[in-house]
Amino acid sequence: IVSLDDFLTPEEAQRWIEIGAEMGYERSTTESEVDEETGETEDEVYEERTSTNAWCERKCQQDPVSQQIFKRLEDLTGIPMVNSEQVQLLNYVKGQHYVTHHDYLEYEEEAISGPRILTVFMYLSDVEEGGETRFDYF
Repeated sequence: IVSLDDFLTPEEAQRWIEIGAEMGYERSTTESEVDEETGETEDEVYEERTSTNAWCERKCQQDPVSQQIFKRLEDLTGIPMVNSEQVQLLNYVKGQHYVTHHDYLEYEEEAISGPRILTVFMYLSDVEEGGETRFDYF
């Protein structure tokens, strides 16, 4: 685990908060297992994940502030954004959570981005209590 203070400026964080609000946050879902007949997955709502999210698509990806952040992410990780998943803008309010889970999905081995090899969290705001992320090692 690597922690970087001030990776985002307050203005960049605020811009992504604004973009998320403009796109509209919807109940977060989790992908189902791959259907062996169709090869597709479906988005499913689980009580284990109660946040809302917006995907950084078109307008967000083209935003000059997003472009700055994406460049910094490429420099940090050495991974071009074309080989990355879309950025998720997550919103949690008091009492919401996402239970312990792993981020590996077998079918992503065939995706252009490939399977996840790392995850970058960028916190856009701070809270006085709660709001933590815990990494359990098995």
